[in-house]
Amino acid sequence: MMKLTWKTSWPLCLALVTTLAAIGCDDGVDDSDSGPMMTDGGTDAGPTESCDDGEMNQDETDVDCGGSTCDACRVGEMCGAPSDCTTMLCDMGACQPMPTCDDGAMNGMETDVDCGGMMCAACDEGEMCGENDDCTTAFCDGGTCTTPVCGDGAVEGLETCDEGSGGTPMETADCDVDCTAVMCGDGLQNISALEECDGDGAGMGGETATCDVDCTLVMCGDVVVNATAGEDCDGDGAGTGGETATCNSDCTAHMCGDGVLNMTAGEDCDDGNTVDGDGCESDCTVSRLDVTIAADATFDTDAGTLDGAAVDGWVPGSTTWFVAGFTVSAGATLTVTGANPFLVNASGDVTIDGAVDVSGAVGEDGTGCNAVGGVGGAGSGDNNGGGGAGHIADGTPGEGSSSSTSGMPGAAGLFYFTPTTFQGGSGGGGGSV
Repeated sequence: MMKLTWKTSWPLCLALVTTLAAIGCDDGVDDSDSGPMMTDGGTDAGPTESCDDGEMNQDETDVDCGGSTCDACRVGEMCGAPSDCTTMLCDMGACQPMPTCDDGAMNGMETDVDCGGMMCAACDEGEMCGENDDCTTAFCDGGTCTTPVCGDGAVEGLETCDEGSGGTPMETADCDVDCTAVMCGDGLQNISALEECDGDGAGMGGETATCDVDCTLVMCGDVVVNATAGEDCDGDGAGTGGETATCNSDCTAHMCGDGVLNMTAGEDCDDGNTVDGDGCESDCTVSRLDVTIAADATFDTDAGTLDGAAVDGWVPGSTTWFVAGFTVSAGATLTVTGANPFLVNASGDVTIDGAVDVSGAVGEDGTGCNAVGGVGGAGSGDNNGGGGAGHIADGTPGEGSSSSTSGMPGAAGLFYFTPTTFQGGSGGGGGSV
């Protein structure tokens, strides 16, 4: 075999190529369809593939979408994987819409139709679940939402305690009968926790007309204001109940002329108006006069009369005789009768040179067997009762007789005196056979 060897230099080769091109050297190949010449000496290979050329090419799953290069496809367009879809949901080769919690289908992260999972509301009892949070009952048992049994001794679902057994709930000082922790205001009275009441007792807590917010029964004077029960106030609101300078004894706000006597607020009287000249002045005080008992006299606490005549300064509502000065002269005796206590409020001097007899009158005879004797001291006949005076409350009532003898007299009360006030009790109760 003959071996040919070309030896030339680069300048000669380049000159040869240039010469051949200049004279149109025919290489025997038809270049008429070779396309236009490119500046780099190549040919045009056609349009470049892209994500907006209107063709499904490259690794696209639908026209200009999907795959690793283009944007994800919209709902309804073809896909090969979840990443090909804007919703990340590819099913049977098509992008699916995002599930909603009201589309009537169990999809997405739902555990049952339109419920459960992280996105939708909890499922109701009887619906499917994967965990307790999927259920409105907060108890998923065997894949189904179930209401736990209060009283089985196991704390499940919405229960915060369970002291029962065998399905029977049990109330304790810490656990209500519905297996929730005891709390005043939960609407369930828990006697073991010393609640006297709790709301309406049927699940509605809070203040009611019969129950205070501290789960005690409403009582004017208990220091707990209960507006639902009509209380404007209750004591001083700081631990002291009853009448105060701003709160009446009936738990209404104090105001002169309201018809409620409030002596703590400085009222002598309160006749329900602020009119002068009717026995109780517009400022709820009584005109006071000096009183002197110079001879034996009788004061009736039921009628507010002295020897049968009405006296100035007597206020029936408080059974109090308001006076300026009060004197019982030497040798005179003021005898007090009636069922009401005897109370004198003096703004001036009180001088007792004589006597004040508050032992009560002789009891009246009863009328027939088992009849009650009259109010007063020891009686002299059958069926009579005895009684005495008290200093704030009545004296001890007389005891009834069990035979035809007189009833036993009641014990006498004490005479009470301060620089401005003194008082004695009424007669005691009657006795009977």
